[in-house]
Amino acid sequence: MSRLMALVRAVNEKRVNFSQGISRTRRRDGSAAALRLALLWVIEGTLRPAKNIRQRRFDRSLCIVTTGRIAVTDAMRSAATHPDSTRYESMSPQQIKTLLRRLPIDSPAHFTFLDLGSGKGLPLVLAASYGFPRVLGVELDGGLVEMSRANVRSFETRSPTHAGVIGVTQGDAANVVLPPGPTVLFLFNPFGEATLRIVVDNIERSLKVSPRPFFVAYYNPVHREVLDERPSLRRVLSTTRLAMYEAHG
Repeated sequence: MSRLMALVRAVNEKRVNFSQGISRTRRRDGSAAALRLALLWVIEGTLRPAKNIRQRRFDRSLCIVTTGRIAVTDAMRSAATHPDSTRYESMSPQQIKTLLRRLPIDSPAHFTFLDLGSGKGLPLVLAASYGFPRVLGVELDGGLVEMSRANVRSFETRSPTHAGVIGVTQGDAANVVLPPGPTVLFLFNPFGEATLRIVVDNIERSLKVSPRPFFVAYYNPVHREVLDERPSLRRVLSTTRLAMYEAHG
């Protein structure tokens, strides 16, 4: 019975998220954009079984585990400044690789890659493979932190040239001190509007103290308007599922 109830909750959550996402996109970007998003979600849902198979194969090739979904716990809600964390669900390796290639930087060699809400660490592993010399993940869920660290250790065993590149910290994104140098900040819709506003406030303060190249890659940009309304960030790329920003001014 508990499994059935969990399934019902998951279906209801998916339905609500779908409805809210379409309504939000229609208000922000118009009916055509909302239709494109709806079609994309239907296609992704149809292809998800095949995607999961490919991701499990990829995981096995690196002796890591990144698939699956993990719900937000009451402990996570109480630990955060705002109880708006979203559930864990990984992007596919191909989606992350495509995102990395689309970053508007000449080379990752002088940048830190920071993932807020880093989950099981797949973007961290791929960012290190892509050439970022320093890769940082911040995750609120202690269980996911341990899974991520185990994945990093397995990756480093398979790829010793990347040993020491990746660091994973347990913490609240609202309290993160941003790296002082050039940075790419990655977000896979890890939290809601309230926490995102604090993160963007922190970005603006950090850039005011230390102007530098700074980019935000926001996948599944549910609360894109939080970044759009800030004059210090300029949107340089926008697709149905991805928005990228650079520090401006």
